[in-house]
Amino acid sequence: MDLGTGCGIIPLVLARRLGRKDITALELQPRLFSLAERNVYLNRCEREVTLVQGDLRRVGEQFPAGSFAHVVCNPPYRARASGRSSLSIEKAIARHELACELPDVVRAAAHLLVPRGGLCLVYPASRFSDLVSVLRLHRMEPRTVRWVHSRADRPAKLVLLHAVKGGRGDLMVLPPLVLHADDDHAFTEEVRAMIL
Repeated sequence: MDLGTGCGIIPLVLARRLGRKDITALELQPRLFSLAERNVYLNRCEREVTLVQGDLRRVGEQFPAGSFAHVVCNPPYRARASGRSSLSIEKAIARHELACELPDVVRAAAHLLVPRGGLCLVYPASRFSDLVSVLRLHRMEPRTVRWVHSRADRPAKLVLLHAVKGGRGDLMVLPPLVLHADDDHAFTEEVRAMIL
């Protein structure tokens, strides 16, 4: 399950690059949902990807508990009142906690996941302690963390996190993921291999 799929890029990557055939993607916003439908159609992934228009705060009304082994999410990063909000309501909802907050995302994942199911998400490094607190409140234990740096000599901006529903507390911190090799914005070899 991809919570808040937007234009559907994550399900398409899972289907086309990783060969997954049983992906469900949930999107709240009608225009983004239509865009995801078009992208799934243009990429001929209708058999692999099922799109559902709905609100992740109400997943209990659409999906039985324990329906999925894996949930992925790129939730809104910014608190409602922090930073400059986009004039586009669509972008504002995607970037700020207007239509959902982190506890809503984790609560939805906890409902959707089977016991020992995994949640993978990306979140701002500056909000890592909030993320861990909310996960543990919902019995989701962080198992793997990877910090994402724009360059090797800069602080991490993002964190990639894998948590397990009802998992043990054995946290593994992976080597950092560095996006750019130098100041001309060239991607590192690792990142180039991911996107080519």
